[in-house]
Amino acid sequence: MSFLSRFSVNNPVAICIVIILIVVAGIYSVPRYKQESLPYVEIPYLHVTTVYGGASSQEVQNEITVPINRALKNVEGIKVSQSTSAANFSDITMEFGFKEDMNEKLKQVEEVLRSVTLPAGADKPQTSKFTIDDKPIMYLSLSKQNDIQDSEFQQVIADELMPKLENVSGISQLKVYGLASKNVYVKLDPIKLEANKIAPQQVIQLLRATNTTIPFGTIMLNNSSTEIQISGNFDTIEELKKFALEPSGQLRLSDVAVISEGFAQQDTITRQGGATGSLIHIMKDANANVVEISDQIQKISDEFDSGKVKMEIIYDSATDVRKSVGGLTREAILAAIFASLFIFIFLRNARATLIAIVSIPLSILITLAFLKYFTDITMNVLTLGGITVAIGRVVDDSIVVIENIIRRSRNEKITKDLVVEATKEVGKAVTASTVTTVAVFLPLSVVSGYIGKIFAPFSLSVIVALVASLIVSLTVVPMLSFVLLRNAKVEQHKEEGLLIRSYVRCLKWFITHKKTVLIGALVFILLSIPLVKLTEITFFPQKSGKYIKLIYNLPKGVSLPEVDSKAREIDTLINQSSDVKKAVVTSGSLPGELDPNTYLASTGNKAEWFIALQNDTDIQSFIANTKDQLKEYVSGNNLEIREIIDGPQGPDISIVINGSDLKDIKSSTEQVIAALEGIEGTANIAGSISDYTKAVDINIRAEDALKYGLTTGQAWELINPIFSQNTVGKLGNQENASDIVVQYDKKNYSINELRNLPILSPTGQWITAKEIADIKEVEHLGLIQYQNDEQFSVITGQIIAENSSEINSKIKEKLSLIQFPDNVDLVQGGSSKQVEEMITDMVLAIIIAVGLVYMAMVVTFGGGKIPFTILFSFPLAFTGAILGTVLAGQPISIASLIGLLMLIGIVVTNAIVLVDRVQQERASGLTIREALIHSSKVRVRPIIITTVTTIAALLPLVIGVGEGGSLVSKGLAVVVIGGLITSTILTLFIIPTLYEVFHYRKLRSETK
Repeated sequence: MSFLSRFSVNNPVAICIVIILIVVAGIYSVPRYKQESLPYVEIPYLHVTTVYGGASSQEVQNEITVPINRALKNVEGIKVSQSTSAANFSDITMEFGFKEDMNEKLKQVEEVLRSVTLPAGADKPQTSKFTIDDKPIMYLSLSKQNDIQDSEFQQVIADELMPKLENVSGISQLKVYGLASKNVYVKLDPIKLEANKIAPQQVIQLLRATNTTIPFGTIMLNNSSTEIQISGNFDTIEELKKFALEPSGQLRLSDVAVISEGFAQQDTITRQGGATGSLIHIMKDANANVVEISDQIQKISDEFDSGKVKMEIIYDSATDVRKSVGGLTREAILAAIFASLFIFIFLRNARATLIAIVSIPLSILITLAFLKYFTDITMNVLTLGGITVAIGRVVDDSIVVIENIIRRSRNEKITKDLVVEATKEVGKAVTASTVTTVAVFLPLSVVSGYIGKIFAPFSLSVIVALVASLIVSLTVVPMLSFVLLRNAKVEQHKEEGLLIRSYVRCLKWFITHKKTVLIGALVFILLSIPLVKLTEITFFPQKSGKYIKLIYNLPKGVSLPEVDSKAREIDTLINQSSDVKKAVVTSGSLPGELDPNTYLASTGNKAEWFIALQNDTDIQSFIANTKDQLKEYVSGNNLEIREIIDGPQGPDISIVINGSDLKDIKSSTEQVIAALEGIEGTANIAGSISDYTKAVDINIRAEDALKYGLTTGQAWELINPIFSQNTVGKLGNQENASDIVVQYDKKNYSINELRNLPILSPTGQWITAKEIADIKEVEHLGLIQYQNDEQFSVITGQIIAENSSEINSKIKEKLSLIQFPDNVDLVQGGSSKQVEEMITDMVLAIIIAVGLVYMAMVVTFGGGKIPFTILFSFPLAFTGAILGTVLAGQPISIASLIGLLMLIGIVVTNAIVLVDRVQQERASGLTIREALIHSSKVRVRPIIITTVTTIAALLPLVIGVGEGGSLVSKGLAVVVIGGLITSTILTLFIIPTLYEVFHYRKLRSETK
């Protein structure tokens, strides 16, 4: 690539113009990046949620879940299908492979759902996707001011605040807790209905038939085509009250019902400081900018002053994003400063240092511009992390080039030809080292699952930065060297300084004692392997905030007021702690809501707290103290307290038990829970299998119903309105319309009252329910769960011990001791599965990386012997990586393995720079021994400079000066630093030794 160097030296003005354009493009792109914590990664799950108000879990299973599941069998690619049927709603979860196009699968699912016929009372099935960052980005707490009534509080939120929030661009969903919709209620009086000989179903049918608008087509009106429609809508409550229920007009709706405005029965109750309020979870679109959304919400909060409702932002993920981005930016700047300082110390020439470090800002700006305008990557901790860790490496090529130019200039006058020739001497080496380093990160793009998706921005950032640094080193550096150094005095250093002389003496001893050296290196490598057991293994290094989630579960069937009552007692105790900054509790759950830990349907018999803690709070101590404080409320596994962490969510422990017999599944679940609870270091162990709850079964006797002119379906239509709410249209205009809801004005029944319910048959005869149906109390499952046509239970929990790998080993050991029935299968997931997949994927990536590096070196050196010699630097790097991890007290995580992958590319660079010089010296006529000694003397300085520079650039990550992301962290940095130290020291001695070993015959012939 000498033509690039020659062109740049001959055309400095053109190169300067290109530099200016790069700087402008890079700076211009920065504020236009979308900012987020993690990159957008779709989890290959789809959810179909259907609300069926008033239905029992068994009805939901038979009438909703089964028909939908049957239709979904036509969708290809479903690996696992899980369904949950509960009272009022159904949830079906489908798992696909990571290679599937989830947008296409979403279309397929929605298409097959159109062919499913559901009961009249069921809502339309809602299909949704999940992403790795699919959680609320903001929590808004709303509380009452000036002692206003609940109705006015809800009215202000619905009419004044919600329209403003709904207009914020980038918001996909607003989950509102503690509010109810405003309706017009028609409460039918059972005594008056019977006295007037009219059935509830008749009232409902009359209202629905009247309160409607029906398009009637078009007519020609005054020579113009005009649409025509029949309208019978009610505009006011007075109109509704006067509605005639019979032709004579003597019986009005108000004669048999009480009609009033009111709020629907709440699904949730939210409290803050004991007072009722509301909580809003804000979800963002996949492509939205979390910081921009935050700014818009903050503006609404500042301007919202109704005097009746107080709005507070109690959690804002944009704050964490800003801290992470700002922290990594500071670390990147410090990395550049540290690297520049060490370059100056080694080169001892201000102009040469300036020339070398110019590659840092130029490479970064090229990377930022390229990623912005040629990819859809956002500004997140992985993007910035890739740029940060690449800083130490991007300057390496420039150091090698400028150091060689300075070395040549000590004996020759700087001319264009000298600069081009000096660059050409090392051009092959720097190109080969960059290509091999780039090859190291390519396997991350083929790794499946979370790792490949999450670290795609990281690997692409590094790859682009390295390619940019290579171009800069071969163009800008030669040009600046000629311009800035041609008239400068270059300090004359002695070639044979103390460092060089000491190094040469040691090197000669190493290459003359090959057997001792190689055995010692092998022993060193083998002794480092057991060190792996001294550190823990985890999936993601977690970054915690000062937020706690507390969940209190009550038995199935407990009413919302009872849940709220218990929540108030616990809330009082929680707010007594001085560590609590803010605590908001929500009792119940929204229809169709999913548990973010299990992706299964959430239940309404729970209270959930979001607790913001003071900045100086010790989280683990707070959790322990809170558990002790609430011990009188604990019964089994009904209390769960966990820290809200940044990064991918999900349970540490996840075990699925499925089979053909529910009793066996339940007994197996109980055994597993008991075993897990006995392991120290686990917490919040719970199973999803439901207890039986009481229900009333109304079984229509078909023959008896037929005597009164009723089929089973007609009998159901007559009885159903008594127990359920029926929406019969809207009251008012479209902007302020309220639903008209008809319901029976009686809620508490005895079995005898149910049996004696009056029913008006089609023949006009009044009968009681017991004359056509058997009515009795029964028990059935509160939750009905199926996985791939078999019932199942999922057991989840947390690992609170530091060494999660040790706990997972104990879990496997405990599970192996349990004798499960033959018809029961058990699958372990959670962090254990994640760690296994992580190790498998990363081992594959490392093997592919080594293969690509070897292939690149074979092409560079024209043979396989020299690349094989260079590969021996890998084990030496591994020993240092393990030592660094153990000494720093870091766990082995995905960040560590990414660091190991990165280390492969870096250590190869040093070996290539050395061996390439050896080959050049041999080509000039030197013997192998002479070439090794002379090349090592020449290359020791740039190798040490690049190593120290890379280490210096990573020091800010080790020190932790910023609040960067946990995925690009100290764990990655200590792996690279530890590996670099050992591999560099040993590379300078072991590689020359091995070189002679692999060229033993040639060496013997030269020494004869």
